[in-house]
Amino acid sequence: MLLNSDHCKLCDNKIVDFSRGTLCALTNERPTFSKTCPSIVLNKETEKQIIDINIEFESTQKEKTNQVGLGIVNMSIGIGIIILSMIITKFIFDKGFISTITLILFGVALVPIGKGIGTLNHYFTRVKIAKEKKQKLDKTLAFYNKSYNINIEHLKDSLGNVDHKVQLQILNQPINFKG
Repeated sequence: MLLNSDHCKLCDNKIVDFSRGTLCALTNERPTFSKTCPSIVLNKETEKQIIDINIEFESTQKEKTNQVGLGIVNMSIGIGIIILSMIITKFIFDKGFISTITLILFGVALVPIGKGIGTLNHYFTRVKIAKEKKQKLDKTLAFYNKSYNINIEHLKDSLGNVDHKVQLQILNQPINFKG
């Protein structure tokens, strides 16, 4: 569901007041329009939001192999330790001894399993949030008969720092409503 503030996030006429929320710079009040804002100005802030949201969306999509793989590897290590623990326990019991090594290894196994589950949970939460932001952006722009083409090139330097080269084309461009 789109809120009026979702429209305002794209508008050049917005004010962000941390105590009152997003306000219209023209009225200094919270938005009260129905469906579309007659005074919306979709220029610089719209471009910034399109670029930022699409970079976040594409970046999370590109991390899928690494993050899912890391989660699976960590959980596999933990499961391997549990299996090793069971084999050692059987060997020790067959010799007629009782040992706490089983409990210790089981406790050790919980660390990589927890890391694996945490990695997967964090990744899938980020994907869900990025997808929701992109859907809201695209729905909001559709209300104003706007769409865009974007090409993002993810650049990494030798230290692993990521930069982005962006080509953005906003379609149905000249539509500046001014009230």
